[in-house]
Amino acid sequence: MMIRILFYCYIFTGFIFETLNGYAGNGYNGSSSGIQQLSYDTYQSIPGSYSVGEATDPAVRSHLLSMDIKNRFEEWMLYFPQEKLYIHTDKYNYLPGETIWFSTYLLDASTHFRSVLSRMAVIELVDSSGEVTDRRFIEIKDGKGKGDIIIETEREAGTYILRGYTRYMQNYTDAPLFEKQINIWNVPFLNEEKNVIYPGPTEAEISSPESFEDALFNVQFFPQGGEIVGGLLSVVAVKVTDHQGSGQDARGTVYDETGKTVEEFTTTRFGMGKFDFIPDAGHSYYAEVVSNGVMKRFNLPPVRDEGYTLQILHHSDYFPGEALINIQANTSEGLEGAVLVGHMRGQLFCLEQLPEGNTALVRIDKSDFPAGIVHFTLFSGNGFPVAERLLFIEEQTPSAMLDIDISSDMFDNREKVEVEINLRDDKGNPLSGVFSIAVTDSYIVPSTHQIRNIETHMLLSSDLPGVIEDPGYFFDPSNDDRYELLDLLMMTNGWRRFNWDELMAGKYPEMNFPAGKGYFILGQATDVDNRDQPVKARIMLVASGEGFHFETLVTGDDGYFYFDGFDFHDTTLIILQGEVYRERRETRRERRGIGEEVMSIRDRWMTFHIIEPALAFNEFSVAEAREEDLETIKSYLEDSMKDAALFPFRDLWQLEIEEIEIRARKPVEKSPFDRALHGRPLRHSNRVVVDSLPFVTNDILNLIVTTFPGLSIRTNSMGEVTLMRRGIMGYVGVTVLLDGFETNIDHIRHIPPEFISFIDFIEDNRVYGNLRDPDSQSALAIYTKDRSDMKFRPAQGITSFILPGYHQAREFYSPVYDNSHEEKKEDDFRTTLYWDPEVNISPEGKAKIKFYTSDKSSLFRIVMEGFTSAGIPLTAGEKFFVGDIQENN
Repeated sequence: MMIRILFYCYIFTGFIFETLNGYAGNGYNGSSSGIQQLSYDTYQSIPGSYSVGEATDPAVRSHLLSMDIKNRFEEWMLYFPQEKLYIHTDKYNYLPGETIWFSTYLLDASTHFRSVLSRMAVIELVDSSGEVTDRRFIEIKDGKGKGDIIIETEREAGTYILRGYTRYMQNYTDAPLFEKQINIWNVPFLNEEKNVIYPGPTEAEISSPESFEDALFNVQFFPQGGEIVGGLLSVVAVKVTDHQGSGQDARGTVYDETGKTVEEFTTTRFGMGKFDFIPDAGHSYYAEVVSNGVMKRFNLPPVRDEGYTLQILHHSDYFPGEALINIQANTSEGLEGAVLVGHMRGQLFCLEQLPEGNTALVRIDKSDFPAGIVHFTLFSGNGFPVAERLLFIEEQTPSAMLDIDISSDMFDNREKVEVEINLRDDKGNPLSGVFSIAVTDSYIVPSTHQIRNIETHMLLSSDLPGVIEDPGYFFDPSNDDRYELLDLLMMTNGWRRFNWDELMAGKYPEMNFPAGKGYFILGQATDVDNRDQPVKARIMLVASGEGFHFETLVTGDDGYFYFDGFDFHDTTLIILQGEVYRERRETRRERRGIGEEVMSIRDRWMTFHIIEPALAFNEFSVAEAREEDLETIKSYLEDSMKDAALFPFRDLWQLEIEEIEIRARKPVEKSPFDRALHGRPLRHSNRVVVDSLPFVTNDILNLIVTTFPGLSIRTNSMGEVTLMRRGIMGYVGVTVLLDGFETNIDHIRHIPPEFISFIDFIEDNRVYGNLRDPDSQSALAIYTKDRSDMKFRPAQGITSFILPGYHQAREFYSPVYDNSHEEKKEDDFRTTLYWDPEVNISPEGKAKIKFYTSDKSSLFRIVMEGFTSAGIPLTAGEKFFVGDIQENN
């Protein structure tokens, strides 16, 4: 006799919001330093396995298993936190000459608080072939960054992907990377037919017959819980997609191996559907599916003789506000010792030991949950995850609301628009937060924020693998079928954050990229002739650019080295110099007083390998341009011809001249000496080109005093090293400059001479001004080699490369038309009226912005996206008319 046992898995009210004051039970105290250290160093000391042991009592084994799961989960959340990144752009359709304005949000993947793990994000624009056409390194402060990408006039038309990630995300193969489709349109000529080059299908797709494309559909079956088990009710979700991965309407019939009809199904929106049946052990099943008039046959997953099923009944009229979890087993031990685990957003809220029997029913009250994905996993009594199911919890009551109030809904051309922003909770209390705002022409640049926005990404897309066609559909209350479709989505998409099998086996990701860093350099020192032979080495790093950074370290026997702490806002030359480190030799050198700068040829028998693993990017389905899109873009192009801001683009279309004379000068080759701010020294002997010296030295200080006889190095009683010049009244200090920036001679001593381009001795340093030592009468200006004169082959044990520095975002220009009667100087047909990547809403919950309309008469849209200080993602939109345009009803 099958016994049904009903028990409750209680959750505590508002558990996720209590993370404001730290996780309960996992030791996280809200500090950033602990995470940074644990995520890189401490993870290696995580215990190997919490063995359930040889306990024979089911209750004891179940308890030990529960503790094992709890410890593993908390270790993962503590030692391996993850990040989510989102990019808000002003629009998604662009022309050559325009600018992609973007704002970057970086948050903790579990709490959605501002991430403390990374200080830099990498933003890339990628073309259809996968080539990166533009890359920006964005500095992240308090989880926020901003930037822009100017589209060149010669940029090819097509569909591009804007993607963003951090170096820390590269530690995880399934990191929730952000990807967004960007369309770039181009017009080489605009004739009477208004020919337009637009993003569309590939040549292979164009040449394929329509009937052939229709026949390329695919069908996948997803048993609820993971497996089809003989004798147990199985609910099977179905996903039908076309050759581009988009959902497709279909109908199907399920048969057993004898051809007997078992069940029928149809797919709805996004190609999803489901059916249920009780399979027989030892039998196999297949389905004949018809889509677009084409019938194909697909096999269902094999039927297991024994196993477990986990099914969720959601949105039942009998249990409003609750979810029912039905667990079944037909194994000899049944559910004896089994454990049900539930977690959401990094919080383990359900860890229940199941009683003996073959069936259990769990009731979950959803009212206390925030919006997001809940992950349920069933562990068998022997400690293996045997069934799992995702459940999406819709927000019962909005915990935060963002309102946009416009001074009017109708404006004249070039009229001021004032906007007041209000942020509050469900009780009307003010909230603070940081947001970005874009105001664009809704006719010319249709918005996609209803489809993909910061809410859909953070709550849905970022936790599921693959591309969701229209995530905004599941969040729109006007769609009556959204709950049913959301549940099907949870059944057809897997979990991306971690794998229970690997977690329980103690298989953790290799943390090659530590947290809490901006720029960093990770690599390995190896034998110069054998890449697989690591060497222990002393490695010195010199960074020369807007500032100066020097650091040295000794690697372990594995040769791995790591440098961090860089925050460069300009192009920076990085020099690595290393020597093989031998303990006994170091002891002898120390006893004899031999400095580190003295090296033998044998010491340099090593080389460097910088580690830069590639990311596994998602397959992104690109939709073909539709006819209505082309009509919209034609209007976009015609208006853009009037826009003075797109001069390069406008000149591509028309140039009215009677006669033109073209003159050109032979390009002047740049010299490395052009970088000298002081010009050429007064005396020829005051400039030394290092590569032209008749001798070779490893010591730059020795090089300086040798080539400039009037200079000497002095060390005072405090051990401070200074550069001095012999004068009439004795020795006086000499200012030292590295690539135009004042520095200390002690910093210069570690730069290998072969990386120096030239050195100038300036007898009168007043040309520089604002120096720390204005009494110094002379200066020594040292310039390192750049790409133009770095033509030599470095010696063994030395390498160099360029770091580009953080991208400096430009300010968005928004014209001010205070005088409405002022004569128009230039036409203003911008499609983006206003952009602000950082709208900080005060603790009073308010912010104000203002801008002016343009010469374009249209319906404009305001879109805001961002986060509250409590980590709640929000988006809001509003519309207003300009000119005599009326909205079409």
